[in-house]
Order: sequence, then structure tokens, then C-alpha cells
Amino acid sequence: MSFSDQNSLTRFFSSRFRKASDLELIADLNQEIQLKSSTRARATYLQELQREIKRRGWDYNSLTEGARPYAPHRNQG
Repeated sequence: MSFSDQNSLTRFFSSRFRKASDLELIADLNQEIQLKSSTRARATYLQELQREIKRRGWDYNSLTEGARPYAPHRNQG
């Protein structure tokens, strides 16, 4: 996958996460917990993943580095 600019990468991940089911989004999050690399694409991926988690109203504050698989809890606010 090749992207010519940051905006197209952002749109790609944003669209992907919005279309994902809750279980697919959780699988993406759990996969990322295990990775340690740092690239522009990964940073954008994580930024858009975080935005989608917030948009869905999940409370992910209990996550820690090197954490176990995550199961979301909806914010009650």
C-alpha cells in the first residue's frame, strides 16, 4: 500500500475504522498493543484508531503498555 500524502493515509484509516465492526476494531487495537515500530503510517493508523474508539464512546483508559487484549467498556456520559 502506497500513499502519496498524509491526508490520503488519514482518509484511508478513518474510512477503514468507521466501517469496522466493534470486534474488528478490537482486533486492530489488540494487534497494535503488541507492535513497537514507529513509522508515519503507523502513527496515522494509531491516531485514527484512537479517534474511532473515542467516537464510539469506549473507555480505554485502562490500557497499559504491553497490555493484555482489550475489551471495551462504553462510557456512560
